[in-house]
Amino acid sequence: MTETDTKIEPNLVLNSVKATQINYRNAVAANIQNERAAIIKDMTISAKIYRKGESDVLYESTQKSLRMAPNTNFNFGVGLDNKPFKPGTYLFKGVAKAGDKKWVLNKEFTIKGDEAKDFNKKAVELDVDYTWIYILCGAIVIVILVGIILFLMYRLKRKSKGE
Repeated sequence: MTETDTKIEPNLVLNSVKATQINYRNAVAANIQNERAAIIKDMTISAKIYRKGESDVLYESTQKSLRMAPNTNFNFGVGLDNKPFKPGTYLFKGVAKAGDKKWVLNKEFTIKGDEAKDFNKKAVELDVDYTWIYILCGAIVIVILVGIILFLMYRLKRKSKGE
C-alpha cells in the first residue's frame, strides 16, 4: 500500500566503524544503514582499511549479491586475517554499488591500546610474532657458551700455572 507514486530511492550511510571480533577473530565492523523505505537488491560492498596518513591497504573485503531491507542497518565485517589489532588511527574506505547507484562510505576510527590488547587476548588462531623471544633465547645461549669457554680457559690457565 502506498500513498504516492513517487519512487523512493535508497540511501546508504555509514553510522560507525569500530574494532570487534567475529567468531573470536579480530575484525573491523562498519555499521551501514539504509535510511530510506526502499529495498536494495544485488548490492556489492567493497571496503579497504588504511592506517591514517598512509596509502598501503592493510585489510580489505568484498561481498556481492547482498540485499538490504528498508530502514535497516547491519555490520559489514572486514577480517584481519588472523593478525593482531595494533593501536592507532585508521581510515575505512568503502564503496557500495547497486544497479546504477553508488555510495562512498568513508570514516576515520581509532583503536585504543587497551581495546587492542583485550581483543588480542581473546582472539583464536592469532598470528603472533615471537621473533623477540627467539632473539632473547639465542642471546642467553651465547652468553652461557661464552661463560663456559671463559671458565674452561681460566681453569686451564690456572692448572698450567700450578704445574
